[in-house]
Amino acid sequence: MRIFNWQSPNKSNRGVEAGYLMLLIVIMGAVFLGLVAAVTSSAGVNLKTSRTSLAGFDALSVAEAGADNAIFNLNKDNSYIGTNTTCPIATAGSNPSTFFSDNVKGKGTFETCITSGTIPNEKIVYSTGKIYLPASAAKPIAVRKLRIVLIGTFTGTYGVQTGPGGLILSNSANIINGDVYVGGKITMTNYATIGSSANPLNVSAAYYSCPQPTPDGSYPKLCNSGEPISISNQAHIFGTVNANNQSSGAGMSNPGLAATSGVANSVLPDYDRGAQKAAVSSTISASAASCRNNETRSWPANVHITGGNVTVANNCVVTVQGNVWIDGSLTLTQKGIVQVDNSVSTTPTIMIDGAGGLSLDNQTSISSNASAIGIQFITFWANSACSPDCSNLTGSGLGNSQGVVTINLGNQGLSAGSIAYARWSKVTVGNSGSIGQVLGQTIEFNNTGNITFGNISGGTPAYSYAVRYYEQI
Repeated sequence: MRIFNWQSPNKSNRGVEAGYLMLLIVIMGAVFLGLVAAVTSSAGVNLKTSRTSLAGFDALSVAEAGADNAIFNLNKDNSYIGTNTTCPIATAGSNPSTFFSDNVKGKGTFETCITSGTIPNEKIVYSTGKIYLPASAAKPIAVRKLRIVLIGTFTGTYGVQTGPGGLILSNSANIINGDVYVGGKITMTNYATIGSSANPLNVSAAYYSCPQPTPDGSYPKLCNSGEPISISNQAHIFGTVNANNQSSGAGMSNPGLAATSGVANSVLPDYDRGAQKAAVSSTISASAASCRNNETRSWPANVHITGGNVTVANNCVVTVQGNVWIDGSLTLTQKGIVQVDNSVSTTPTIMIDGAGGLSLDNQTSISSNASAIGIQFITFWANSACSPDCSNLTGSGLGNSQGVVTINLGNQGLSAGSIAYARWSKVTVGNSGSIGQVLGQTIEFNNTGNITFGNISGGTPAYSYAVRYYEQI
């Protein structure tokens, strides 16, 4: 008998199959590890790229912040040259300013310089932003550079400067001293005059008041039709007149119409409202700040008057010792007086946020001190959701604000040494009211009396600069 050693066919291949399985596991493991390594490497590259890209955006933001800072300081002081002593920016004369520095974002710095352009009143701002990660790093991870071209609008010696709302003179209103720069139109009727034959003035009308009559998102822009200056009855301009699109020189002399193009849009000067708010050191109520019936009050420097409107009436005398911020309105009536303390050496600013703004009537007065220092009044109300903290206003927001009166000087309200500035709205002067310098989106002089303007030292800068061109370099 033959005995066979029998095995199952499946059992005979188990060793081979186990070998294949082990090989497959090894191959799959290698592939998996390769994929993991590739993904990990890609993630690392993406993370690094994302971080570098984000740092680039941060560097650009820091450069723009530096440029904003340079423009702001230039508008306060036209001799400002930036943080660096060489321009364009180089290693020599470097003086970086730290914008931020912490353990999360690292450190951001900017450097700026300002140089004169190739045409009159042109300035070029260079700004470099750098990001360091971590903050202690010796070299920046990202650098961005900007070149910004500015054009300056002359404001320092103007008696009157308006925005697109324009200038309106009627009855016997007169502008005697101080040149006139109007962003929109000039309308003169009856016996109103600008300048005199003995003292002619410079008058500019930019005609940036379109579209009309309903402003849209493009407002204000240069009008393509019509003329910016309208003179009727016996009204007259004595001086050199420059007006975009003006063809008629009727009602103008000494020498009259000189140019019909080339007038830049009027850029009203900015004011650092945030800095004044941040500097507040004391607070008093509107009722405590108000007075009447021969009382006296003293408003300390950097005071915030809250809780309503302020009234100075009936021979009350208020002495101002520095900047004042009023939430409501300010009304002077019945021979009320606001005067500047003799210790004050620079023009104080009274910021007024209420819709009622500033009102002077019935022989009230704003009195300069012994050093001829007056007061700058600025109203900030606007017909916009951003009011009173609007940083910029165009389109319908500006169009709907410029006709609302927030400064009213009338009935022998005297403030010949001071400045009245309606940032987004309208100034009216009438009934023998007077003011040293007036700025507003719209300005109207009416009724009788000689309204005489003078130049105010320490008020607005000689030029107000606005951006004309922006590029990364």
